[in-house]
Amino acid sequence: MDARNLEVHVFRTSFVTILAALICGGIAAETIELDRCIGGKCHRNGRYDAVQITADYFIVYINADRCPGRSTHCSTSYDSFTAPDGTALETGGYVLGERTRGTIKVYVPRQYKGLYVGGINGSKRDDLLALTDFEDYSQARNVVSKQPDVETSIDMLFDMVSEAFATQDADRAAAAYAKDASYMGDGDTVRGRAAIRETFAEVFDAAREQGEELAMAFDRGERVVEGRLAYETGYFTLTRRGQQGERISRGKYVVVMRFTEGQGWSYQVDAFSLIP
Repeated sequence: MDARNLEVHVFRTSFVTILAALICGGIAAETIELDRCIGGKCHRNGRYDAVQITADYFIVYINADRCPGRSTHCSTSYDSFTAPDGTALETGGYVLGERTRGTIKVYVPRQYKGLYVGGINGSKRDDLLALTDFEDYSQARNVVSKQPDVETSIDMLFDMVSEAFATQDADRAAAAYAKDASYMGDGDTVRGRAAIRETFAEVFDAAREQGEELAMAFDRGERVVEGRLAYETGYFTLTRRGQQGERISRGKYVVVMRFTEGQGWSYQVDAFSLIP
């Protein structure tokens, strides 16, 4: 093969390789390692190994081997993989209800922001993997890399919460908080992102039952950023619109935010109180 033919051969080979990668979504894909137990119990329910983000899907890798290194009584079964609205999801060939020790790939279209795993080992146990944090924190990382300051990244957290109230999306609201965040209102302190999500879900469920629309606005006061920590004080206004007219609640807040490598900025402490 002469030099010219070799050059053409290399070009064709490279083109085919690139085309195949584009078709498979490999070039645009980003994989985030998880190693997170399903329902907090790897020995019983399996674990999430990774989430791969492509242009169209969150591909969730689930390891169903509950006790590596042993040959018996380790398989796990799942009765359903659904989106938050109940839509059944593609599982890459896994037969629902079948006990397996292998890796299951669940394809979640990007418009859905969560994965529900149901009927673990034929029981009523289920688990939710929120996917908003992968997308929203990825956006926050991009902002941090493009902006010398962090103002825009922190602003995104407040925007996420405002958008969550407008859409009554508990997953989106919780994605603004660190995994071990504290949420301190007029009642007991709520600790952890999962528990904070449930708090937002209760608020949004009550609003939906009353047929109310919600709007959250922030009147930001002082903000100080010191390295990977920041705090801000200000006021918030929550507006409820329903059949009974418009109700407005106003309060004040102090939030502490933290930057974590690979995740971006998130709320670490959110303390607020209503103004009588």
